[in-house]
Amino acid sequence: MKEGKDAFVEDLKCVVQELLPQLGPSFVLVDSSFGPGSALAWHLRPYLSGALIINAHLFKAPDFDSTELAQKIRKRMAFLGEKYASKDRDAILSLLPDFMYPTGGAEGVEETKEMYWLAMEEASANFWEMAGLQPSWNFEHLTGMFTELPEWPRDSPPVVLAASDQAPLVVVGEAMQRLQQIMPGSKLEFIPSSKWSWHLEGTDVVEEVTSLLARVAPARVKVTVSHANARVGSETRKVVVIEPNIAPVKHVLYVGIPRFIPWALQQPILEEWAATEFVKIWGISEDSVKPGLMNEGQDAFLEDLKCLAEELLPQLGSNFVLVDSSFGPGSALAWHLRPYLSGALIINAHLFKAPDFDSTELAQKIRKRMAFLGEKYASKDRDAILSLLPDFMYPTGGAEGVEETKERYWLAMEEASANFWEMAGLQPSWNFEHLTGMFTELPEWPRDSPPVVLAASDQAPLVVVGEAMQRLQQIMPGSKLEFIPSSKWSWHLEGPDVLQSVSQMFSSLLPIDNVMAEGYRRLTLREVSSFFPSRTLLMAFVASVVATLLLSVSDLTGSGHLTLYSVRYTVVCHPSDYAMFALLGAAGGLVGALFNALNVRWCAFKSKPCFKRWVGPVQEASLLAFVTLVSSWPLSLTRYLNAQTIHALFDTCSDEPGETVRSRLQAELGLCTEDGYSTSSGNGLLTSLGFAAAIRFCQTVLTIGTACPAGLFVPSLFIGACLGRCLALGLKALNAGTKMFPHTIEPGVYSMVGAASVLGGVSRMTISLVVIMLELTGGLDYVVPFMISVLLAKAVGDSLNEGIYDLQIVLKGYPFLHEELDVTFTERCCDIMETGLVKLDVKLRPRLQDLRVMIRAFTFRGFPVLEGDYFVGYVRRSSLEELISRLELVRGQNEVVTLDDLASVIDPTVMRMVPEAPLTQAHQVFKQLGCQRIFVVGSVPGGAQDVLQGIVTKKNFLKFLQDGTVGCMPEGPGLESRDSGALRFAYDGPQQPSTASHVRLSELFSVLDAAAEAGGETRAEDQLSCSVGPSASDDEAGSEAAGRKPQELEESVLFSDEYEESRSGSQAYTTLSMEQIKAPEGIFAVLVCRAVMGKMNCTKEDPQAAEKVKKGIYDSTCGDRTFRELVIYDPRQCYPEYVVLYQRVYAGDAKAEAEKKERFFMQVPLSWRHVATDLTKGFQQEAMLPEPGRLYMQCVVNQAEISPAREVRQVMRLEDASLWVRYVSFKTELRKRISLDKSAKRVNLVETDFRALMKRPCKFFKTKRGCKSGDKCRFSHNPFSDLDDLGLAAGRRLPVDELDRRLNEGFLWYGCTVSQAKGLANGFKAAGTFYESLDAALKTTRKEDGVKVAVLCRVACGVTDEDESADADATILQADEQRKTLLVKDVNAVYPEYVLHLSADEFEEPEVEIESEPAECGCI
Repeated sequence: MKEGKDAFVEDLKCVVQELLPQLGPSFVLVDSSFGPGSALAWHLRPYLSGALIINAHLFKAPDFDSTELAQKIRKRMAFLGEKYASKDRDAILSLLPDFMYPTGGAEGVEETKEMYWLAMEEASANFWEMAGLQPSWNFEHLTGMFTELPEWPRDSPPVVLAASDQAPLVVVGEAMQRLQQIMPGSKLEFIPSSKWSWHLEGTDVVEEVTSLLARVAPARVKVTVSHANARVGSETRKVVVIEPNIAPVKHVLYVGIPRFIPWALQQPILEEWAATEFVKIWGISEDSVKPGLMNEGQDAFLEDLKCLAEELLPQLGSNFVLVDSSFGPGSALAWHLRPYLSGALIINAHLFKAPDFDSTELAQKIRKRMAFLGEKYASKDRDAILSLLPDFMYPTGGAEGVEETKERYWLAMEEASANFWEMAGLQPSWNFEHLTGMFTELPEWPRDSPPVVLAASDQAPLVVVGEAMQRLQQIMPGSKLEFIPSSKWSWHLEGPDVLQSVSQMFSSLLPIDNVMAEGYRRLTLREVSSFFPSRTLLMAFVASVVATLLLSVSDLTGSGHLTLYSVRYTVVCHPSDYAMFALLGAAGGLVGALFNALNVRWCAFKSKPCFKRWVGPVQEASLLAFVTLVSSWPLSLTRYLNAQTIHALFDTCSDEPGETVRSRLQAELGLCTEDGYSTSSGNGLLTSLGFAAAIRFCQTVLTIGTACPAGLFVPSLFIGACLGRCLALGLKALNAGTKMFPHTIEPGVYSMVGAASVLGGVSRMTISLVVIMLELTGGLDYVVPFMISVLLAKAVGDSLNEGIYDLQIVLKGYPFLHEELDVTFTERCCDIMETGLVKLDVKLRPRLQDLRVMIRAFTFRGFPVLEGDYFVGYVRRSSLEELISRLELVRGQNEVVTLDDLASVIDPTVMRMVPEAPLTQAHQVFKQLGCQRIFVVGSVPGGAQDVLQGIVTKKNFLKFLQDGTVGCMPEGPGLESRDSGALRFAYDGPQQPSTASHVRLSELFSVLDAAAEAGGETRAEDQLSCSVGPSASDDEAGSEAAGRKPQELEESVLFSDEYEESRSGSQAYTTLSMEQIKAPEGIFAVLVCRAVMGKMNCTKEDPQAAEKVKKGIYDSTCGDRTFRELVIYDPRQCYPEYVVLYQRVYAGDAKAEAEKKERFFMQVPLSWRHVATDLTKGFQQEAMLPEPGRLYMQCVVNQAEISPAREVRQVMRLEDASLWVRYVSFKTELRKRISLDKSAKRVNLVETDFRALMKRPCKFFKTKRGCKSGDKCRFSHNPFSDLDDLGLAAGRRLPVDELDRRLNEGFLWYGCTVSQAKGLANGFKAAGTFYESLDAALKTTRKEDGVKVAVLCRVACGVTDEDESADADATILQADEQRKTLLVKDVNAVYPEYVLHLSADEFEEPEVEIESEPAECGCI
C-alpha cells in the first residue's frame, strides 16, 4: 500500500489467480474489504456465478477532494490509521461505537468491546499494519481504482451491492450508488440497523447479509425441459423430458393427455416434482399422440399409445413409475408395462361402467353431455369453454380464485396446439364408448405386481369417477384407492392443497431409503441449519409448549402422564442395589453382543443369492409375520403390544392393602395380584419372564434388517425389562429367607435399568440413551443407575464386537470413517491418487459410438470430462447413458459429441484439491462433507491450469488407511490394533509411521523385476537412495569440524545414478563393496535408507546450510532442484536398510541386446541371518524358525490337505555358503544356454500355495454368511489361513519373489527321514525326485522317531520334458491333478532350504516302494 494504488491491487489479483484451480469455473465472490477487493469482480468475471459487494466506500465525486468535508474525512482517516499503527487498544475501543450500530443497548456494546479486545490480542502483525495503512489508502486511491475499471457487461452474473443504512451517506451511500452506476444490472440493497462493521452488529444483521448472499448463490436443484424424439412406425413423435441437474433417483413416465387440460398447465407441476423429488419425467403430451386414430375405434389409438411407450423403454429402464392422468386411455399401459414398473399412480380414470348401464336414462344423458363438450372444443369456442370450466373444477379461493384460473386457462388455450383441440373434441365420446370395453378385456392383474395407487377426486360425479375407480380397484387386487380432498376432477387447476395431495401420493411410490435422495435432503437441511436465528428457536419453543399442553389434556399415551412409560417411585436406591445394577449392565452387554453377532450372521445369510432367489421381500415379510404371531400367542407377556407390556414391567405394585391397582394389565400378566399386592417370585413367573425375553430376542434377531419395518428400541427395552424383573424377583426370594438386603427391592426399577442395559449393549449408545430413558420414564432419581448400566453394557459389548449399526455399515459395505480413530498423516494427495483414469476428452472429437463403447468396456460409475488438459467436471454413468440414447435417436451413432452436448449432464462442482494438499485435508473432506471422490487438479510448468492429475476415492483412501499404508496412529494403550472388532483398523507389525510409497519386504523385488522388464531401474518414488555429488550447500564438505559427516540422499534412483560414474563402488558409505559382492561388470548398487529428516531447511542454494544445522536451527537440508536432495549430518538419522543391485539399460540398446543383458540377483536370500556375511568367509548354520514361522508352515501343510493330517513339530532353515555358491553357479551357467518362452511348462504351484497365504485373512469369509465381495475382496479367502500379524510377516519373508522364472526356478518338496535330513549340508550326491505335491513327497519316505521329514528345496528346473531327452534338465515323471513329479538330473540344480519335521502315525508306512536305501545321509 505504501507503493501506491497498483502494487497492492495487483498483488491481490495474483493471490486470487493462484486459487482459481481450487475455486473452479463457477463460484461466488463476497467482497467485505471496504473497497480494494471490489476490483476482483472485473478480474474474475468469467469465472463468477454471482458477487456480493458489502460497503465499498469513498468512491468520490470528481471535485470532492477540494471540498472542506473531504479534508475532514482525510484527517479522520489519518487519525484512525495512527491509532491502529500505534496499537493503542484503549483508544481503539473508545472509537468502536463509531464503526457499529449499537445493538443490545449498553450491555451489547460492552460485550462487543470484550470480543474485539480478545480479537486484537490474537491479531497478527499484518492486521495492525493493514489497519494502519488502509484508511488513508482508501481515501487516496479507491476513486481512481474504480474510475479506471472497464465497462461492466450487462450479460454478467448477478451482483448485489449491500450498503449499511446507518453509515455516513458521503462515505458509503454515495459510493455504493456510483458503483451501481458503473455496474449496470447490479442491485443495490440496504442492510437495516447497520453502520458499516456488519460483523459486529448482532445476529439480525448477519442474518440479513446471509439472505443477500442467497440471492447470488446458485440454486440447489435446477430443472431443464427438453424434447426427445421417438419413432412410432414411420413417424417421429415428440416427448417432453423434464430432468433435474442432479442424477435422478427414479424415472417417471407421465401420460398427460387429459381431455380438457392443455400441456402448458401440466408442465409447471411436473417441473416441481422433478425439483423436489429428484426424478426425471418423460411426458406424453397431446403432441406425442395421433388423436385422429380415435375415429378408427378402440384398438387403433391404444396400440399407437403402447408403441410410443415401448419406444421409450430403453430410456426409462426396467424400474420406473407410471403416472396416468389421461382420464382412462393411459391406464391400460399399467398392464402392458407391468414387468418394468416399480409403481403406478392412476388419477381419475372414469366411465368404467356397469354391464347394463348403457341402457339406462342416465347413460343417455352422460352420452349427450360428452358429445356436447366435444363439440365445444372441436369448434374452439373459448367463451363457452370458460363458462363450462367451473363444472370441471372444485372452486378454490372464492370468486377471485375462479377468475384467476380462467385467466390461466385462457392463456393456455392461446398456446395450445391443434392436437389438443382435436383430442379434446374426440376424447369425451371416445371415453364413453370404449373405456369400459378396454378395461373388461384386460387380463387378470397379478397380486405380486408393483404397488398401485388409484387417486379419485372426492367431489367428482360418483357415477362417472367414483364407481369407475372402485371397479378398477376390483380388477387390480392389491391396489390402494385414495381420495383427493376438495377436488372435482381437473386437479391441475384446483389450487396448491390439491396439488400437494396428489404429490404426496406420487411420493409414496418413490424409494424411501434411496441413499442419493436422502443425501441431497440432508445436505439441504445442513445448509439451511448453518445459521440458526433466534426467531426459529422461539417458534420451536412455542410449538413444544403447545404439544406438551395437548398431551397433558388428551392423555394420548394412556399413562396419565406426558411420557410413554411414566412411573413414580419413592424408593431410594441402597448401595447394594448399585452392585446389582452393575451386574445388569454387564449382562446387557453380553446379551447385546450376542444379539449383534446373530443378527449380522442372519443378515449375511439373507444377502446370499440362493436365499434371495427362493424368498422374496413379500414372502419374507409374510413368513416373519406368521412366525411372530405363532410364537407370541402362547405367552400373555408377548401377546400384548410391547409398549403396554413394558409400561406394566416398569410400573410398581403396592404392598399396602387398601390402595387401588395401578394397572389391570399387571394383574393379567401375573406381575401383581388383583388387590394390588406384588406376586411371589415363584417359578412360574420367572419362567414366564425368561421365556418372553428369549422369544422376543429370537424374533428381533430375525426381523431387524428385513424388508418390513421392524423396531429395535422397543424390543430391546422389553428384553431388558424382563431380565431386570427376573433378577429383582430372584433377589426378593433370596432376601425373604436370608434378609441379605436391609431394604425393599423394587422390581420395576430393576426392569428400567435392565431395559437400558440391553438397549445399550445392542446399540452402544451412552449419553443419548440415558436421556431417552429419562424422557420415557420420568425417573430423574434413577439417572445414576441408568448411567452405570449403560456404561458397563457398552464396555462389555465393545470387548466382544461392535454395535449393531457399525456392523450393519460393514455388512453393507458403506465407506465410513470413524471419528474415534486419532490418525495423523504425513503424506499428500499425490502420494495415493490413482492416475490410470479413463477420461472423456472432447478435444479428441469422440463420436456417440465411441462413448457407447467406453461405457460398455468400463464399469465405473462416472467419468472425468476434459477439454484437452483442462478439467471440466464429472459426468455420471447413468446420465451419460441417457444422453447418448437421446442423441442417438436424433443424430445417429457417428455424430461427434461436443462440450455443449455434455453440458447438461456434467457436474462442474466436484471436490478438487491440488496434488500437494495434505491427506489430513482429504480426510476431513471425506469425513465431514460426505464426498465420494476428490479430483486432484494442478498446473503444469507450461502455465496450463486445472490439469487433471489423478483421483482419490473414499474407498481407496480407506483401503490405504486400513492396510497401514498411510497414516500414523499415536502410541498408547488405548489405540492398540484389535482383530476382534470388525471395524478396527489393523496395522501390520508395530505402530509406526509409514508412507504411501512404502514397499513391503515381500514386494521389493517384484517391483524391481517389473521395472527391469519395463526398461527402467525402478519407480523413482519408491525409495530414498544414497548418492554423492554437487549439493545444495557449498561448504558441506567443511562440516567435519562440527563432528558430522554430511551424507546426501536422493528421492530418485535415476538422479542418484548420475553420480555413480564417480564412485568406485559403494564403499564410500557402506562396508559392503562391489568387490565383496563379486558382482559382474556393469552391475551398480544403490542403498535404500530409512531417514529421519526432522526440521528441514528447504533451499536451492544456501552456503550456511551446515552452520544452521550445527546451531540447531534445522536438522537437515533439502535442496529443491530437479529432484529433492536431502542432506543429513548425523549418521544416526539414517539406517541403510536395502542394497539394490541393478544394471543399466540404455535407450540406444537394441531390444534383442537389452534382453541378453544378465539379470543379477542378491547374493543370498534376504530372509537369511547371513544376508550381510561375505560368502568367501564361508558359513554353515541350521537356523530354527521361531513360532510365527512354524505356524505359517503349518498353514502351508494344512493347505495341502494331506491324509492323515500332520502337525509341524519344527522348521529349520539351512544357510550354507558352499552349497549356495554351487547353486548360483549352476544358475549362471543355465542362464547362458537356455531362454524359456511363454509356452514352456513351469514349476510354480508351490509358489502359488505360499502366495495364497500372504494376504490377511478375510474376517467374514469363515462366518456363516461369507464375504459378499467374492473374488474382488482384497483379503484372503483361503480356508486354511488363520494367521496373526506375526505369522503373516513370517510368510511374507519367504522369498518367493526372488525366484528366476526365466530359469523355471521354483520350490519343490522332497521327502526323507530324520537321519537323512542331517546330511543335507553335504548336498545331494545323485539325481533325485522332487514333487509339487507335499502328500506325494511324504508317501516316499519312512517315519523315524515318530517323525517324517519334508524338505522344501529351491530347484532350477530349466528345460523340462516328459521324455528322458538329453536336452532336458529335468524329466516330468507324472502329473497328478496338475501337480508334477520331476526327476532332476544335476544335483547342483537343487538347494535344500527349509526342513520340516512332521508328525507321523505309529503304524504308518511308505505307500510308494523305495528301491534302495541311500548309503550316505543326504544322498538320493
